[in-house]
Amino acid sequence: MSFMLVPQNQSRKLGGISAAGGTQVGNFMVHVYLQTDPFVVEGAGEVDILLVGGGGGGCYGGGGGGGFRQFTNVAVSSNTYTVTVGAGGLGGAGGTWASGTNGSESKIAIGSSTIYSSAGGGGGCAQVPGHIGGHGGSGGGGAAGAIGGNGNTPATSPVQGYNGGTGGAGGEGASAGGGGGASSVGLPSQSAYGPGGAGGQGASNNYRTGSNQSYSGGGGGASWTGGELGGWGTGGTGGSGGGGQGGQGLSASGTNGTVNTGGGA
Repeated sequence: MSFMLVPQNQSRKLGGISAAGGTQVGNFMVHVYLQTDPFVVEGAGEVDILLVGGGGGGCYGGGGGGGFRQFTNVAVSSNTYTVTVGAGGLGGAGGTWASGTNGSESKIAIGSSTIYSSAGGGGGCAQVPGHIGGHGGSGGGGAAGAIGGNGNTPATSPVQGYNGGTGGAGGEGASAGGGGGASSVGLPSQSAYGPGGAGGQGASNNYRTGSNQSYSGGGGGASWTGGELGGWGTGGTGGSGGGGQGGQGLSASGTNGTVNTGGGA
């Protein structure tokens, strides 16, 4: 997960601001937050903001990407803004039928008052049939016969993410749906015991380096062919923007979301 706060160049300031730190990228000073820290402003002016929530933890269903939100021409003035960086969610514990946990929200606050936030991604569901994915910035993927979790939760405009995919219509162990991403839904599993659903695609932003990078991709759903077919499977691919690949079999681990992207596991 990453958060970028971008004070604009002098020609677009309202009177001019200064803030310690930052890296020059073109006509902008870019402040990148990968952990919770203050942003101290002197003067008054405008900034652009990219705010990405922590990705959802995977289980059998893919974890949803963290909420992806951009804000432009945001007026700031002399103050200390606390930037809280949301952590990724934990994966479901093996053998407990526990689902993955949601990622944590990222937010900007003055004192105790939150002024901007992006939700953590929804956790992927457990293997148990009927378990839906968690709700969040993007929704986690569903288990056998279950829908994915809702994205864009809580609701924002523009949307901060999309729904997770539906799990296969089979019994215990049927392939799971992919987690939703910042720009598309997680896909359903391709058949009851076929490949898991792919994670939804992330969204791009160029604040950090001046070149587009993708964030908030959904994690792929896991797949299991059943013991009679060898017990393996083909996990769904992760979405662009750091989504991890789904597990290749009942006991195989999936891939973590890429660090500092908001990608789901």
